[in-house]
Amino acid sequence: ELTWHKEQTGQADPGARRLHASRAWKDGVLMFGGVQGAQLLADTWQWTKRQGWSLTVTDGPTARAAHALTTTVDPGTLLLFGGTTAEGDAQDAWLWTGSWRALCEPGTTCKTPPARSGHAMVFDAERKRVVLVGGASSGVALEDTWEWSLETGWNKRCGTPQADAAESRPPCGFGARF
Repeated sequence: ELTWHKEQTGQADPGARRLHASRAWKDGVLMFGGVQGAQLLADTWQWTKRQGWSLTVTDGPTARAAHALTTTVDPGTLLLFGGTTAEGDAQDAWLWTGSWRALCEPGTTCKTPPARSGHAMVFDAERKRVVLVGGASSGVALEDTWEWSLETGWNKRCGTPQADAAESRPPCGFGARF
């Protein structure tokens, strides 16, 4: 039987928030961003059973909410993509390995999915790919699926022709099983 209990958080505490992203990382959980009240957050917290919550770093991605965070082929590396920022929906990607690093360095051109928030990302261990599905951009639902790997970068797998007339990808039949 599974039962829930409240863990003691120690001295530091990230506080109540919503629309943040968190994933298992090493011997605990990593959490980034979200919203407190009406304030977008850009903080990175780690929780471990031994130490409770600790503010890990304060630099990295800009403040955002409704972004996605998932593991990669390297279990010590997480990938963050998109979300809603003060400027609107974002299309930037960041890698976490104990500190944040922009996947596309400033001043360079990288192929990425369109800006979005409210999307989902998972790691497909069998194919060694991160899979990004759906979301919305400026309130318009996105019906596309993208894959990412360190070797190949971002590649669109499917999407509706109406969403991207220049692409000749098949429409997406949403559903996932891992």
